[in-house]
Amino acid sequence: MAFSDFKTIAEVNDAPDFPVYGIVSDGGQWQFGHLIGDVFTQNRTNFSVDNLPVLFGAVDSVFKATTKITIQDFS
Repeated sequence: MAFSDFKTIAEVNDAPDFPVYGIVSDGGQWQFGHLIGDVFTQNRTNFSVDNLPVLFGAVDSVFKATTKITIQDFS
């Protein structure tokens, strides 16, 4: 995953502790991760388009995680 992109987003947003979530894909394999402060966490599982229900569940979990937070929580 592009950790430097996560760091740049946090810096541009001027909210270093605001969680930054990301999804990276090469078209076949999908990876998920997030950055909070200086702690980057990458999901250990690589998801594949060969198992769409599991992949869509992972994508849904990212969307759910992002809807639970607001910018006011970190300002």
